[in-house]
Amino acid sequence: MKRERLTKGIIMPPGRKTKYLTEFASIAENVCLLKNCKDMDLAKIFEISERTLNYWKKKYPEFLQALERGKEGADIRVARSVYEAAVGYEHPEVKIFLGPKGKPVIVKTTKHYPPDIGAAKMWLGNRQPEKWKDRQELAINGKVKFDGERRIFTDLELAARLSYLIEKAIQRKKEHDLLEAEEAKKLPERIDEEKGG
Repeated sequence: MKRERLTKGIIMPPGRKTKYLTEFASIAENVCLLKNCKDMDLAKIFEISERTLNYWKKKYPEFLQALERGKEGADIRVARSVYEAAVGYEHPEVKIFLGPKGKPVIVKTTKHYPPDIGAAKMWLGNRQPEKWKDRQELAINGKVKFDGERRIFTDLELAARLSYLIEKAIQRKKEHDLLEAEEAKKLPERIDEEKGG
């Protein structure tokens, strides 16, 4: 008996049989774990269109869950690797040496990897961007005074003026820090004077 489907009131013959096999779920999960796959990549692997892949995700919940597990697992592995690189890590290893009389000597050791500043910077920059991003935002508040003449400044003139103001602010900050350092040096003398006085 032939299967038929109804489309907009017209009886149509059945469509093509799906290529989907239950094994595809575990294949998709493993592929996503091994490499960062987008739907387009998965469609190529299974030799189907993205539309068919999306259909499989809707029709076969085990396929969708496998994709999610694979993608999440890959993200977790990468995050763990970045974290370990940022803080340093170690692992057991085996070294083989040539011993006396030419016999191999197997020595179990622990390989140490120091923290990687680049990985630490990336980790912190993504997790706490307000504290660790390279680019800092500078807010300038105040009033603009006109001496009676209004004119439109070019971008270059504005950039030069802003650069000048920033340099002045940096210079004032350096002077302030220098004064604070001098005051900090005098503090032990004041404490001694107060104790003795």
